[in-house]
Amino acid sequence: MAIMSGGVRYSNPRQALLLVFLMLLLPIASQTQAIDNTPEVEEPTHSPPILVEGLPPLMCGEELCDRPLRMYDRDGRDANMEYGWWQAYGPDLDWNGMDDRLQRVMSGLDSMSPTAIIGPDGRKTVAIVVDYAWYPAEQELNILASTLEKHGWVGAKGGAFFEVIESIDAIAVDKVPVSALMDIYHLDGVVVIEMQNVMVPSNDVASRAALARPSEEYSYTAHDQGYTGSGVIIAVLDTGVDNEHRSLNDFDDENDAPDGDATSYSDRKWIAGYDATSQNPDDSGNTDPDDGNGHGTHVAGSALGTGDASKVHMGTAPGAGLIDIKVLTDGGGTNSQFSLRGLQWMINNVNTDWGVNSTYTGIQIASMSYGSLGGGPLLPGDQGDNGSSAEANLVNQATEAGIVCVVAIGNDGTNRVPSPGSADGAITIGSVNDNNSVLRTDDKMSDFSNYGPRISDNDDDDLDEQKPDVTSYGSNIMSATYAASFGLPGTGVTLADDQYDSKSGTSMATPIASGVIALILEADPTLTPEEVKEIVQLSSEPRGEPAEVQLSRWNETFGYGIVDASCAIAFIRGTICDNGLRASTSDVNISFPVNGTWVM
Repeated sequence: MAIMSGGVRYSNPRQALLLVFLMLLLPIASQTQAIDNTPEVEEPTHSPPILVEGLPPLMCGEELCDRPLRMYDRDGRDANMEYGWWQAYGPDLDWNGMDDRLQRVMSGLDSMSPTAIIGPDGRKTVAIVVDYAWYPAEQELNILASTLEKHGWVGAKGGAFFEVIESIDAIAVDKVPVSALMDIYHLDGVVVIEMQNVMVPSNDVASRAALARPSEEYSYTAHDQGYTGSGVIIAVLDTGVDNEHRSLNDFDDENDAPDGDATSYSDRKWIAGYDATSQNPDDSGNTDPDDGNGHGTHVAGSALGTGDASKVHMGTAPGAGLIDIKVLTDGGGTNSQFSLRGLQWMINNVNTDWGVNSTYTGIQIASMSYGSLGGGPLLPGDQGDNGSSAEANLVNQATEAGIVCVVAIGNDGTNRVPSPGSADGAITIGSVNDNNSVLRTDDKMSDFSNYGPRISDNDDDDLDEQKPDVTSYGSNIMSATYAASFGLPGTGVTLADDQYDSKSGTSMATPIASGVIALILEADPTLTPEEVKEIVQLSSEPRGEPAEVQLSRWNETFGYGIVDASCAIAFIRGTICDNGLRASTSDVNISFPVNGTWVM
């Protein structure tokens, strides 16, 4: 395979990249915080970047070009990210700190930003994340804003986004003139300029097949054992939720006529909300974002819907509370700035007392049924993200803060792990088809579900490339329908009521898994996100052959297996559900036969 880089053709990319690796091993002067694990390099995973004048290429003839190491001395300045993380950032095959997609825009291709306008240079503007070696304080903010303004940036008065994402030492900004990118690149402390990812939205049978709800086929399910997700809060990051729907407005499904005021119910499911897509979002949590798309309402119903008084289309955790975080616009495709803002708000409120009741406080689970749009002319051959994007880093920070982050792997039907499902800390969900039956023996992979492994981040951990973590039910899922209000002038606002519709996608599989995790946390609220991930993996029903048997039972399509709520509860209680398909432990205590076998 021949690769073009810096205008030079060479036929051995491994040799060239090995030279980069050797250079990175050289001592870095004046930096007291050394990198513990300098990244190794692998075969390129997408088309090589286009040479842009002023940016260092990888190769100059047969020699490595001089290039900035981007190893700034922090000089005691505060930082939230590990020093040197940016050396593993991708997509950046020439390792110069400029996103390869932006290099293609700089070379003449059009911006993908949904908020793009025509800039003073006559080109569509871009949306970017500017990553710093330290926390960007007022000085960095002022210098960046001044640099942008010199290139005719419209600023806040022109509706531009400009916000510090504090947990990852970054500033997200949109409507950026392409002409400004090179000047931003040379600002003190800037280590990476990312192109903002464009985020796109990626149960009566399903919740029973997941062994959450009772069924004729399986007994001793999680609900049979008394677990419904009570006391657990799930934050649904999506297009908003029409939580006046009878499946989502209260817990007991009595006197639950739809009401536009979510606080009107004595036992309300809605705990708090935040509209990250608003020009001026209210940080108090008192916002109740509506769903103008239908995706978020459907997702919420699959995770925590009660199924209204009929109890037919019930989610996996009907006892869980809802926090509605709108990060996707009603059109669906959205710059990642809103996702970043919503994730940061969630982190800031991980321990908030919402004042609703003593049972529901903080945020325990984040359900994210969206991912970065891939491929296209800006990144041909795209296989997703290696876990180093801004939103993936923020998911890792949320995980460290104690929030279990459950993310869809995407619906391209190919080997691609998009952001933020690429995050090391995420529990990444693929989709299986239950074939409209509760019996799990006929389950198969959904043909649209992406598969792994993830692109390597070249650290010492081979397990973090194992995506998806598990699979869940995502084909033809019945769940709550949004209001779809397009009323005539003078008519009242249409409210969601008791309608349900069917959707398919890893977007649907993800909330079902999120609900299963709510059951796990009800059973043991002391579990950390890392422990929850391990339980979800080991309690899943294995399918397929292991990719690397010496590492684990994981494979590229099913992950560790199909989620199993009943088995997860058994793990927590020190018992095991082993019918010959399950993983087992040394302290197995098989205690309950089911239908002539052992509970699944």
